[in-house]
Amino acid sequence: MEPSKPHILGHARAWLSVNAVVIAVAILLLLLFAVFLRLTLHPVPLAVAVFSSIVASVAALAIAAVGIAGGVGVVFGFFPARRAAALDPIQALRHE
Repeated sequence: MEPSKPHILGHARAWLSVNAVVIAVAILLLLLFAVFLRLTLHPVPLAVAVFSSIVASVAALAIAAVGIAGGVGVVFGFFPARRAAALDPIQALRHE
């Protein structure tokens, strides 16, 4: 009887799923924090309002950068891992 292959693909999917959930929760918390800041800083002078707008813009850019980096990481990490998990390790080492 041949030993079964470990389910590497299942582990990769689980790791990527946890990663996606953590990133989504972090983005949600940042958005809620930005809304909280906007609501609490509303009745302040114009200079502070402009500063908070700049901070909100930087926060939005940071959130977009994290989202793009996460997407690139998923694409360039998941598909090669899935392809590698489908290979037989003995055959892959034999051709190397």
